[in-house]
Amino acid sequence: IYKLSTTGSFAGQWRVNWGYAMGLAWDGTYLWSDALTARYVYKMNPADCSVISSFYGPSGHMMGMGCDGDYLYVNDWSDRRVTRVTFTGSLRQLIPVSAPSPSGVAIIEDYLWYTTRDYFTPANAQCIMAYKSDGSVVASFQSPDSQATDLAFDGLYLWVSGFTNKTIYCVDIDYNKGIAPTSLGKVKALFR
Repeated sequence: IYKLSTTGSFAGQWRVNWGYAMGLAWDGTYLWSDALTARYVYKMNPADCSVISSFYGPSGHMMGMGCDGDYLYVNDWSDRRVTRVTFTGSLRQLIPVSAPSPSGVAIIEDYLWYTTRDYFTPANAQCIMAYKSDGSVVASFQSPDSQATDLAFDGLYLWVSGFTNKTIYCVDIDYNKGIAPTSLGKVKALFR
């Protein structure tokens, strides 16, 4: 796990003891990670990424995780759903999401953001804003990377982690100015 500034400066790294850490989430105190191959979700100390606790994950196809402060939201790319779970792993809701290959999760108030991946047809790769209550789509725009793997929101910008170009994109979603596809998805900065 790498710690970077919002300008791309390297600030630290930690090795985890599980393969394929596909998603990260921040709950305000702890860092969370999912492990695709081990099928566990880990609660970590943000200072050194040491594991505090873990639970068996809600899916064997976890890719991307978000947090709204009360729950974790874990994306399942195979079953095309986001699972809302407690911090101990109890299932609370299954939220349907769009194909193809959904990944990445960021929670912004009442909204669930996620990406869809399509390496062969990049125009099908989308960043999608949906209601977290039921998954109904509010707006979307073409993802800056056809294989976006996770998302984060810093209070102003949506950050998109891209596998294809190995780039992290800072996207201006114009969140507080009304939702319209023409106002979404302006890439402000990127770094590798």
